[in-house]
Formats: sequence, structure tokens, C-alpha cells
Amino acid sequence: MKVPYLKESEGLVLKDFTGMIGISGSRQGFVYISANKEMFADLINMFIGIEDPSEEDILDMAGEISNVVAGNVRANLGANFMISVPTVFEGMPEELHIPENVSMYVIPIKWNNHEAFVVLGLD
Repeated sequence: MKVPYLKESEGLVLKDFTGMIGISGSRQGFVYISANKEMFADLINMFIGIEDPSEEDILDMAGEISNVVAGNVRANLGANFMISVPTVFEGMPEELHIPENVSMYVIPIKWNNHEAFVVLGLD
């Protein structure tokens, strides 16, 4: 884990593939993990044993990891936080809009020479 930082909502910190989960309840927002294809491929190889994963496998892994991250957020912030099913995507979808008043807490991660970001945004 590298040094976390705050970021305003004028743009997301995204890599090749992202798994995002919406948060509702006492506060509204999202949590996501974004990494390059190679990092997700290495994780798939390590956990599942698939050496040449498809793009669908990569998206599935992004969703699974975002579920774990969101579950940990909910466990630490309390049961008043409801989490959605993951949305997974490649690149930056045009229809993805983040509210302007949300500040994001960015946690950069470096693992096996791969860079990823875990981002939490709450209003």
C-alpha cells in the first residue's frame, strides 16, 4: 500500500478494468478497485489456476475483488451502509457520472509490480 490521498470528484482514478459497488443507507457513495489487465490475470492464475484468462474472466475477478473490498467497508462502517451488486467495466464508460460534491479517498496499491487503486467516495 502506498500513501493514501484525497481527490476531488472532477475525475476518477481508473486503470484498465474496474469493479465498482454503490453504497447507500445513512450515506451515499461508492467504492471501487481499478487495476491493469495483467494484475487481474495474475490474481486469476494464483487463485483459480487459469493461465490465459478471457476478458470475461478479468471482469469477473474485478467484480469479486470489489465485493470483498465493499464488504470490508461495510463491516468497518456499520450495518447502516447497504452495498449493491458490482458494476464492472473496461476503461472509462461515457455513462458513468460521479456526483460533483463527493470527495474520494484514494489508496494506491503496488503488488507484484502492478499498480491498482482502491477508491472510496462518500457524501
